Amino acid sequence: MADGIFATGDARFGYAFASFADSAMPVRLLTFSHGRWKDVTRAHPETLRADAARWLKAYKSRRSGIRALGILAAWVADEYRLGKRSAADAFLRSELRAGRLRGDRYWPRGKTYISTLQRRLRVWGYA
Repeated sequence: MADGIFATGDARFGYAFASFADSAMPVRLLTFSHGRWKDVTRAHPETLRADAARWLKAYKSRRSGIRALGILAAWVADEYRLGKRSAADAFLRSELRAGRLRGDRYWPRGKTYISTLQRRLRVWGYA
């Protein structure tokens, strides 16, 4: 990472779609200037592509279980930031049709998972 850029994960994803242990936090790149943090993640598509690839691989290896939805949320967030919202939404719909958006009773699942994820991505500035 370049000097002055801090790489972190977006902690808002912890507990949002799965337990903390099953949550994934998409990359977030920040700079600090004049006493304020600024999110510069979109300016680094190479970092976003690498993070998205990592989360998609992790999701595909775990998607048959009920604890993969936290990982999927991070991948969708990265894809939204890369300008691939339509493709990410199409993938979510295909996973729904395939019955893979299962979760336990504590976290959003199925159609509710999709609507909750899309709403939060809008509120959090990903969409």
